[in-house]
Amino acid sequence: MNISGAVRHIKTSAVQITRSPRTANLLRTAKSMAPFAAAAGVSAAAYGNIPEFKSVVDQGREILNNHPRLGEMSSSALFLGLIPDYLAQKYEGTKFNFRRWTGMAALGAINGGIVLRGFYNAVNNAFPGQSLWSVAERVLIDQFIFSPAAILGTFVAANYIEGKNTEQLINNIKTNYHITIGCCWVFWGLMGCPAVNLMPPDLRVVTANVLSVAWMSFMSNLMHKPAGTLTN
Repeated sequence: MNISGAVRHIKTSAVQITRSPRTANLLRTAKSMAPFAAAAGVSAAAYGNIPEFKSVVDQGREILNNHPRLGEMSSSALFLGLIPDYLAQKYEGTKFNFRRWTGMAALGAINGGIVLRGFYNAVNNAFPGQSLWSVAERVLIDQFIFSPAAILGTFVAANYIEGKNTEQLINNIKTNYHITIGCCWVFWGLMGCPAVNLMPPDLRVVTANVLSVAWMSFMSNLMHKPAGTLTN
């Protein structure tokens, strides 16, 4: 292929990408996050410049620090439920489902603040230390024992949240479960879990929650799709 042909190919590919439904979905999702990004920026500025606002925020932080389980459940509801499902619904472009949104927030609080914390406590006790082998053991337990069971449980819970019947649940699992497991091994096995397990024990749930925004957005989109369809 000569240079002019390569340029035409690049231009054609760029036009196809720009006009694709997936690109439109991503742009709509990014646009929907603009108010939240602006609010976060204003809050950060207010925290540094308005003593009264800083005092209120610090009081809230103190409450969460004194009640770590409440703090982890709150952050999990936000990072595993509210934000990811909001992004997923905006990506899908359908009418906003408030029941699904609040249900995923409750599921996120339970998964992160109770299930995930219990799992981390168990593996930390079973495989203590920060040696390469200890981290590898925790990652292997996470990816090949905990994650398959947790993902299956999340599929079931999401099915219940949307009020789907057992047949729809089974069809969705048959269609999408193996895709989810494969993506989990790539995202968490190669990147997320090593990063989480290298953190101090008290920061592991928070770190996992931050990484989970992208992961749970994907998961939420996949779990709530009609049976027999793949991701957009």
